[in-house]
Amino acid sequence: MNVRGYGLALGCFFALGSLAGCSAPSGSAPAAEKAHEARPLLRVAGPVVERPVGQRRLTAAVPAVGERALLAEEDDEEVHAIFRDLSVLRFVPVRLDETAFDRLPASDWEEDWGHADLMAGGRALDLERDFQWTRRVGPQEEVVLTGRPLDGPGLASLVRVGDQIVGDIAYGMRNFQVRRLAGADDDYVLIEYRGELLAERRDRMDDVGALGEAAAAPPGPTGDESWIDVLIVTTAAAGQAWKHDMELRGLEPNTLESELFAELIKVNQALEDSGVITSSVLRQAGGYVFVSSFVESGSSKTDTERLVSGSAGREIRRQRDERSADLVVLVADETDCGYAAAVGPAKDLAFATVSWFCLDRPGYRTLHHEIGHLLGARHEIENDPESAPYPYQHGYHGGTGLFTLRTLMTYECHGSATNCPLIPRWSNPSRPWDVYPTGRLGESDNAAVLRANLSAVAGFR
Repeated sequence: MNVRGYGLALGCFFALGSLAGCSAPSGSAPAAEKAHEARPLLRVAGPVVERPVGQRRLTAAVPAVGERALLAEEDDEEVHAIFRDLSVLRFVPVRLDETAFDRLPASDWEEDWGHADLMAGGRALDLERDFQWTRRVGPQEEVVLTGRPLDGPGLASLVRVGDQIVGDIAYGMRNFQVRRLAGADDDYVLIEYRGELLAERRDRMDDVGALGEAAAAPPGPTGDESWIDVLIVTTAAAGQAWKHDMELRGLEPNTLESELFAELIKVNQALEDSGVITSSVLRQAGGYVFVSSFVESGSSKTDTERLVSGSAGREIRRQRDERSADLVVLVADETDCGYAAAVGPAKDLAFATVSWFCLDRPGYRTLHHEIGHLLGARHEIENDPESAPYPYQHGYHGGTGLFTLRTLMTYECHGSATNCPLIPRWSNPSRPWDVYPTGRLGESDNAAVLRANLSAVAGFR
């Protein structure tokens, strides 16, 4: 069945906020036919709102970690609440057709039409591409729409958990997010994030390995046939901080548990898009997030060590045993982004800690990053030259001139690059992102390492 009319049909809109009409895209159906068929997932509902000129540069004046890298909490009539997150460039109000989550067939890829023109600094980003969408229904009735452009690099996901929809769109070298506005039933915003990193990045260069290195796993199948059960644990402090952060930004605060559910789905999507698996392999141990009485220290390294062997982590280790979990990830209120106890398959060291702050910002994707470590992926070679057990186990960064991309295990811009957006891919020399490679033979092929290790990790419990 060929279902037409579901896509990112955002019309045409401009940096200065004025709306304008659009002609039908080349090669598309006539306007009359398109008006009859088109039922876009997203439709523009207002003008683009740009970050004020005086706040467009990131400097060392970024607020301290304790302030969550947001602007001051006091109301400012000239600054929209969404811009309290310094990584936001611009946003546009949109309406989302939630009925698509029920009407699209839950089967193979469906071809849908969608286009958008986003003007930024006088230069147009042309999203006049066809997307392919698939609808999947998970074990807890969550509904996921995954979209990929037919021509050009990108990955889009819209996840319905409960009564809310959250989404990520990576297209070319730009990252967007779909969020519901606070107090609204069907009013959403499409938010664009910066490619460069915040001056206060809330992560650490030594986020793995202090507790020991894992040996290489024996060669095995791709892991498509086996599940890896991930015990995801949150704390009361993390849940409260998450809710407060969403309220400060004027966004509807879904629960942290719901957000984590959606994030694990996105990790599976990134594994598929990176050529690691052909179907989902990660699932929540026990089917839900465990809220623990664990009291975090503020340091992800310290708390990971406590998870592995400290008395404070005894309750979580017991939950791991009861749920037969292969991996354990604690989402806590930390002052850095995350820490993994080891690189690669090590049953007794399969623990990591992630800060709630770094979950939904497209420039971090720290849940992806730390799970990548536990499966054997390392940082880019400039920050982690370790060559054992695989010389090609590193993340990748690359591009042309001042503009580069970085994959999920890569920390920062290198050389003369000042803009290095994070794409939702693990490095893989055989999977380019449009014209840009995402790996280098013999050096950066995270995907090959993850494939080799999946079956070993799935066999932990």
